[in-house]
Amino acid sequence: MEKHKAFLNYIPFSLLSISLGLLTLGNGWNAFGNFFSLSTKWITYLTFALSLFIFLLLTIKWIINFKSVKQEFQNNLNDAAIIGFLPITVLAISKFILTKQDLDNLNTGWIYYLGITIWWIGLILAFSFFIVWFFLHFKNFKLVNATGSWYIPTIGIIICSTFELKYLGPGYLVFLQVLWYLNFAIFIGLTVLMLISYFKTKDHGMLRALFILLIGLDVLMYITYDYTFIKSGYNENYWMVIIIGVFAIAASFAFYFLIVKDFLTKQFNPKLTSYAFPLAISAIGKITYGQSLGAISNPEYADTIILIFQYWSICEIILTTIIFLYLIGNLTFHFGKKYWELHRKKEDRI
Repeated sequence: MEKHKAFLNYIPFSLLSISLGLLTLGNGWNAFGNFFSLSTKWITYLTFALSLFIFLLLTIKWIINFKSVKQEFQNNLNDAAIIGFLPITVLAISKFILTKQDLDNLNTGWIYYLGITIWWIGLILAFSFFIVWFFLHFKNFKLVNATGSWYIPTIGIIICSTFELKYLGPGYLVFLQVLWYLNFAIFIGLTVLMLISYFKTKDHGMLRALFILLIGLDVLMYITYDYTFIKSGYNENYWMVIIIGVFAIAASFAFYFLIVKDFLTKQFNPKLTSYAFPLAISAIGKITYGQSLGAISNPEYADTIILIFQYWSICEIILTTIIFLYLIGNLTFHFGKKYWELHRKKEDRI
């Protein structure tokens, strides 16, 4: 038992980024299959199973090693933000379940009630975590302590509406719109704080983390705007998507440079998992952005623009898949080796 506790303590909570990224990647492959009339649903189930395994593993770690985990995060509050990926993953799991409803019989039946229950649990956990995180950080607020990890608690609030309203029910429309505006205000406020902090400290490591998470949250903002306002028929203001998303689209090229630079290093570093979710959600976001550009463009060029972004998205999905295989392969070897070392130490003591 002690050996397993020691092993679980070694597994970082940053793996939650991979868990969330896998769920997003499954949705990307589903879109890929729709473009080319291919059967890719099995990939969504595979990524869901892997994501659920990682989520349960880290939940068990939290329960079994609660004291050491608590002490670890008390020593570094910024690292504690990674716990925010737990409610985010719960919400992503609820999305997976809710989107499996029969389209002819929505908002009823056991699939809906299971999905909506998990959705509410995830949302309550996300809000609870955000409130606790807010008071812990702003009780003794220091601008120089700002890091990109401060974005993580806000992701849980916005990710609850990353799918069409019909799967939740029309009664949720106003609630989701209020949530979107709340998160948008927090997003702008945090971004301003981060930039001020960077110009004060000139901390390039902080800027890197800010850049990676900012892309992911920025993409989420325009995806959820599309679902909550445009696809719901409430407001067909495609310009909002274009304006919010222009940074993420432009930053994609710098993101590719960072990925190539880091993945060409000889030594594998588990911190590379931080790329998992932003890259996966970026691929999905390209589809939404292309559709919005097509909607406001000259009809003669609309289909071409949409097609360009679809193929760009497909390229990112393939790239993301390769990176995920690299990460999972290396992490399996990395943690397998550690487990073997712990096993050998126990045998040596015997």
